Amino acid sequence: MRVPTITKLPSGSYHARVQIDGRRVSVTAGSKKDVERQIYRLKLKNRVRGQITLSDGISDYIESRSNILSPSTIRGYRQTQRNRFKSVMDKPMGDVKNWQSVVNEESRMVSPKTLKNAWGLVRAVLMENDIDPGVIRLPIVITKERAFLQPAEIKRFIEIVQGHKYEIAFLACLHGLRASEMLALDKCDVDSEIRVYKAVVPGPDHKPVLKMMTKNETSTRRVPVFIPRLTELVSVAPEGRLVTAAPLTLNRQLRKLCRCNNIETITLHELRHSFVSLMYFLHISEAQAMQFGGYADIQTMRKIYTHLSHEETENAKAKLRAFVGN
Repeated sequence: MRVPTITKLPSGSYHARVQIDGRRVSVTAGSKKDVERQIYRLKLKNRVRGQITLSDGISDYIESRSNILSPSTIRGYRQTQRNRFKSVMDKPMGDVKNWQSVVNEESRMVSPKTLKNAWGLVRAVLMENDIDPGVIRLPIVITKERAFLQPAEIKRFIEIVQGHKYEIAFLACLHGLRASEMLALDKCDVDSEIRVYKAVVPGPDHKPVLKMMTKNETSTRRVPVFIPRLTELVSVAPEGRLVTAAPLTLNRQLRKLCRCNNIETITLHELRHSFVSLMYFLHISEAQAMQFGGYADIQTMRKIYTHLSHEETENAKAKLRAFVGN
């Protein structure tokens, strides 16, 4: 549902005018959210199933789950609503007869992964409105292997990052924290271990939102601090949030640091990958790696856990050559 412009009145209330069944209706409430809810209910009364536009269907889908969807998920859904499937977004869903052709058209404009995520939302909205799009073929998503620090590089990275403005952020992610988990850390959350139980995510309005929960149940965890420097930095940090910079700024600074020191150029998330790969290199069990990394899916974890170090690869080559005497 497209929400009309909502203005704040001198009284402090919020107001909007919306067209319902050809009539202009005035809506006033104490907050923008309440105005949106009233408009949603008014429009809902005038709908005929199958004649709802895809855009309105997405809004209905979000509204009906607003109490369970995370702010970042809602933000992603809104981005799909604004930017994807524009040729049918404002058409009644029941009028579209060939969803495969719609998907084919969209595939020329976005990556397979973006298309897969966007279509997942659209399909869910269609099914909720009793519209079965049939079997839709999507392009194959080719997963690119992410960069990570080799074990030897991790030691060098710890030296290079010393004294950097965002050293705490980088070292926390090197302990396997997601960027959202790192941004939520307070001074009281770190001593000889890191207590992970909350996250900072971008909300629908792009402003950071603190959630008193992690991505999933297994993400709530305690991670032992294996780099003493992190505990030292936190002990002298002021009370409150340890890192307040935006992820974009942190990633830009991290890439610059890596390039300037001739080390693998990585992101915050790839520091997390480096931690999981280090556990494999140190022969730490998969079960323990899952616990420290906060993974719910062992298959996802294994894709990262078994990154091979250069040293292991060279040793394997040497063993093969030695077998035939080369």
